[in-house]
Amino acid sequence: MSAGPGGGLHPQVAALVTAPTDGPLDLDTLRAGYAETARALGGPPEDVAHVQNLRVPRQDGPDTEGIPARYYLPQDLADGPAGVLVWFHGGGWVMGDLAGIDPACRAICAASGHAVLSIDYRLAPEHPFPAGLDDAWSAVRWAAGPDGAEMLAIEEGRVAVGGDSAGGNLAAACARRARDGGLALHGQVLVYPALDPTGASPSFTEHADSDMLRADQMRWFLDAYAGGDAGARLRDPDFAPLAAASFADLAPAYVAVAEIDPLRDDGLRYAQRLQEAGVEASTRVHAGMAHGFLRWGGAVDEALVLLEDLGRETRRLLG
Repeated sequence: MSAGPGGGLHPQVAALVTAPTDGPLDLDTLRAGYAETARALGGPPEDVAHVQNLRVPRQDGPDTEGIPARYYLPQDLADGPAGVLVWFHGGGWVMGDLAGIDPACRAICAASGHAVLSIDYRLAPEHPFPAGLDDAWSAVRWAAGPDGAEMLAIEEGRVAVGGDSAGGNLAAACARRARDGGLALHGQVLVYPALDPTGASPSFTEHADSDMLRADQMRWFLDAYAGGDAGARLRDPDFAPLAAASFADLAPAYVAVAEIDPLRDDGLRYAQRLQEAGVEASTRVHAGMAHGFLRWGGAVDEALVLLEDLGRETRRLLG
């Protein structure tokens, strides 16, 4: 367990800790607080060549307006980037939007020299599993196809997937769907991904009372995403990517995790499974960091280190 507020945390992270909220979680309050944190701590937006809001066609199901998305084009490739990183924001599958992850997407775009396509997938509990994943998978298939390549000005098929927390879950699930469907992705870029709903990892117990994400909160998010009891989906690899029967032939991965985080071992175990299956995977544990620090670039120096790492790894994976 964490040693209480500030225990083991970097001083810049400890300074952000507030008193824990007692009682049941309120969704409206959570969403408002998540958005305010992004506005307050995200830092100044990095300059990129072009930012455009668009709608990505849904491949399956109702498609009255498409999936909201935001496209970022870097400065250093005047004729358009060679590839695109399709990014899924975090927020426990119930929070988050394009605005909240905008500073991070800009930074990754600028550091990588590749395009970033940020996806505003449907959120639970209004749209439970698999709605968010279906949106994510639609976006990946579109970006990898001729229509996406033409609109995004990329080389057709040069696509990687990425995401933080719940978004990392969606990215990993899309990577498995891509492998099973014969779509060759160039890579996975995952930040403290939520991959094992069983809560069986050592870090889930060790940091059950961590200051930025508690184990009981994580269980609430999982149940909301599942549309009921997450326990019924523990062996579904679309819901729980670490439950996949095989990790062979998945896209190579870079996985960054926070040291003081109940989800730390999810990402480390995923990378280990990939390596055991012969897939290239590398990791970095950010010492003294807590869940969510990707979005704190205006207050935590290590967030800027993380963003530089993500840009470098995106460039390496996309070529």
